[in-house]
Amino acid sequence: MSGVHWRTDNDGGNLIGENVAIRILKEDRLTYPERFDGFTLHRFDGTTITI
Repeated sequence: MSGVHWRTDNDGGNLIGENVAIRILKEDRLTYPERFDGFTLHRFDGTTITI
């Protein structure tokens, strides 16, 4: 069974990765030297957010 991952392992990892990526993008946005209106993306749960 070595190397086998269950769907719940994958789903949990995706959610953690999504949250980390969104946080990094939000922090990086504050450092942009030019005007930036942000961009919109859809989360895994279907909600839409603008960064």
